[in-house]
Amino acid sequence: MAVRFAVLGDVRVESGTSPVVIRQRQQQSVLAALLVDVNKLVSLEALTDRVWGAHLPRRPREALYSHVSRLRALLSACPGTSIDGRSGGYVLTADQDGVDLHEFRRLVAEAGRAQDDHRAMALLTDALARWTGEAFADLDTPWFTATREVLARERLDAQLELNDIRLRHGGHAASIAGLGELAAAHPLDERIAGQLVLALYQSGRQQDALRCYDRIRRGLAEELGVDPGPALRELHRGILTASTSLATPARPERPRSPVPRQLPAAPRAFTAREGELAVMTAVADRAATVVVSALSGIGGIGKTWLSLHWAYRHLDRFPDGQLFVNLRGFDPADRPLPAPVALRGFLDALGVVPEAIPHDLDTQAALYRSLVADKRMLIVLDNAVDTAQVVPLLPGGDTCTVVVTSRNRLAGLVTAHGAHPLRLDALPAADARDLLVARLGADRVAAEPAAVDDLVARCAGLPLALGIVAGCAQQDPDLPLAGIAADLRDAARLLGGLDEDDAAASVRAVLSWSTTALTEAEARTFTLLGTAPEVDISLAAVARLTDRGTEETAAALRALERVSLVHQGRAGRYHLHDLVRLYAAEQPLPEGERRAALVRLVDHYTDTAHTTSDAAFPSRQACLFGTASPEPPPDHAGAWEWYQAERTNLVVIERAATAQGLVDRVWHLAWHLVAFRTNQGALQENLAAWQNALTCAERLGRADVTFHSLLLLGHAHAILGGYREGLHHVRRAAEVVDRTGNPVDRVRLEIGLSTVLARSGDLRTALVHARRAHALFEGVDDPGLESNVLGMVGSLAGLLGDHEEGRAALERSLELDRRFGDRYGQAGSLRWLAEVERKAGRLERARDRYRAAAETSRAANYAYNEATVLVLLGEVHLELGERAEARAVWELALDLLRGQHRTSDVDRLCRRLHDLGWAARQAGVGSAATPGPSRAAGAVGRP
Repeated sequence: MAVRFAVLGDVRVESGTSPVVIRQRQQQSVLAALLVDVNKLVSLEALTDRVWGAHLPRRPREALYSHVSRLRALLSACPGTSIDGRSGGYVLTADQDGVDLHEFRRLVAEAGRAQDDHRAMALLTDALARWTGEAFADLDTPWFTATREVLARERLDAQLELNDIRLRHGGHAASIAGLGELAAAHPLDERIAGQLVLALYQSGRQQDALRCYDRIRRGLAEELGVDPGPALRELHRGILTASTSLATPARPERPRSPVPRQLPAAPRAFTAREGELAVMTAVADRAATVVVSALSGIGGIGKTWLSLHWAYRHLDRFPDGQLFVNLRGFDPADRPLPAPVALRGFLDALGVVPEAIPHDLDTQAALYRSLVADKRMLIVLDNAVDTAQVVPLLPGGDTCTVVVTSRNRLAGLVTAHGAHPLRLDALPAADARDLLVARLGADRVAAEPAAVDDLVARCAGLPLALGIVAGCAQQDPDLPLAGIAADLRDAARLLGGLDEDDAAASVRAVLSWSTTALTEAEARTFTLLGTAPEVDISLAAVARLTDRGTEETAAALRALERVSLVHQGRAGRYHLHDLVRLYAAEQPLPEGERRAALVRLVDHYTDTAHTTSDAAFPSRQACLFGTASPEPPPDHAGAWEWYQAERTNLVVIERAATAQGLVDRVWHLAWHLVAFRTNQGALQENLAAWQNALTCAERLGRADVTFHSLLLLGHAHAILGGYREGLHHVRRAAEVVDRTGNPVDRVRLEIGLSTVLARSGDLRTALVHARRAHALFEGVDDPGLESNVLGMVGSLAGLLGDHEEGRAALERSLELDRRFGDRYGQAGSLRWLAEVERKAGRLERARDRYRAAAETSRAANYAYNEATVLVLLGEVHLELGERAEARAVWELALDLLRGQHRTSDVDRLCRRLHDLGWAARQAGVGSAATPGPSRAAGAVGRP
């Protein structure tokens, strides 16, 4: 007997053919809040926030328990369904596909992966049939409202995808009515307008299509002050010129660049600032770019809250996405985020593959400006230190909106870039009171007006301080506010020596009071968090920092979160406001404990980097120090997820390890992260890491560590184009190789020389060193290194015309790659085997090898190599007279190359298509990567 849950409309439950009647609104809210995260733990705090928002009942936990008990009784007849209490929350266990929301998302995801349009159309039609009305009908807390808006956007996106497919397959006439309704509901949506214009035109209604275009053109001009985007303008030109491309369904451009949605969660209980919000809106209405900076320099005044609240109010203005970065301009634990790191994060979010990202900042900034040109996006640059940090992140067009927050005036932005300055002052007493009402409820505030006045005065109008006080009061609903105010007065007297002009004075007073209520374990966790230098930190890292178990650490973090000392952004990751972090770092600890905690934290990252590197690159040589990590190994996908989540933190941890003189950990981290960074194109990070590692290696006094540091630093220089510096460091490695105590290091030295020489273009000398490495390898049992050597020999020999040597070496390398499951190595070996077969005139075998290389690259998510291989495969198809196959393969390659922003490669392939008399779409924007042997690029990356 199947159980079905519905939230995409009225909240309903059906067991078999019988409905389960849930009449009480609060019980429906609890059920819906659990169904959104079915089979996952929903914390008590999250659940109460979803169900009641700021209007909590007097005893929310007891009320929640009562509703859950009644729901359990109602669902008792539903097989496979239960609501279980766990530590800190509840889990609703049920078949995920029995929940219409999750079934809708699964079907949409399957449609996105479908290779056949008819299959995708069927899946999307099935997905949209799950909707019977607005999600969570009649449930109206802030959380349900925000989630309903997100789901409505997902529903619309699915509908638009389905429309595109129908229009590609001649469904223009049948689509007009539905598109007309969508256009009326979303009058400024250019994608909907484009679909309606195309459907009208393909139905023979050219004049109606032109009138529809004119309506949205005027609407965009009047409402937003902008012209239609390039796609809609191109469609209009095509109609006016009766373009043949519009006579038949157009082929979709796949893959599409992702739409970034990087905004953090909207602030809870945001109040006041209506004047500032109105100013921001007015500036955005009359100008394309709005820059907001807090001129007072006060931390905790609510700059980030204001920018996020405004952003969420106006999401409909930014259909092309939102970018967000915390520039950490005033982080007490670390230096500001360098502009190249922030820019690289934006390029990642915009879908640029690592290999296509230029190395220098100016070219990266130019690529970024090209990608956001003509797009209606919001870019939030939070916590900037100065104008120089911001300028590379500004878009070049006039369609994006930029919001910058800072404690500094950023006068350079105002004078040189037309930014609009907006000063944020402390909240007036009435607005501060409203904030407490939003958090604590009107009844509780009205019951103690004198105490509330005292609290407002002590918090000095700082939203951060008010939020902390409210968090403490919410933790104990029965505690009189007068008692809180009295404790806060005592704390202020203890801190009376503070300079009254100190911007953090009121926050310190609030914090000194609020931390007295913490248990010893909670207070110690809070203090040690002030030691941690990360941007944000995972639960596992906090457990290692505090040297406590995971469950005990999680309990302490929950307690800190309840009183607003710690905030959880992404699930399972925690951060402190910089003023709170500063206060935490000021708290006393026993002598030596602060450094010991930092050492444990560095060890956590070192150990985790060890296990994740082993999982992602199983054929790499083990670390020279031979340490065994206590961390459980992740799978391949989990290893990459960890690296992406921790990438910024790892740079900070490396600096901390260097500053603390932890020379062995610095070297360990550089070693375990080199393959990640090489594969992801984080080349400047790699170079900096190995420069530090070499200094630490020399301090360690170990010849083997110094040798490998020189070798890898040489490779880091060469991959960035510094061939002279690269060769210099590899030759320095040759001076110490005999002192390492390992004869295999001679092999590694020859590989290093071959790598640097190959990258500089001296292939013949590079092959001499690769062959020498192979000759020295006899009798060595290191299959990963052997595969590397054979790959170097094979690719270089093949490039220089020795086909038999190249084929034999590459086939042996491929065999070793397969034994170790090294999919990147397999893709490279197959590509170079295809090259050898092609140069030898064996075109059918070359075609088969290229196909295998493309399939292996696709399976490994190695899109850059896949695109390159498809271009080469098309050439072989032409040489075999297979023109239709060549054109089909090149169209796939064009989609990939455009998605990777490889401009020169796209232009080159388009010219080739044109020479053959085949039409090609206009090339996109981006930058091409430097060509070169793929094995040479990675030879030292997996020593």
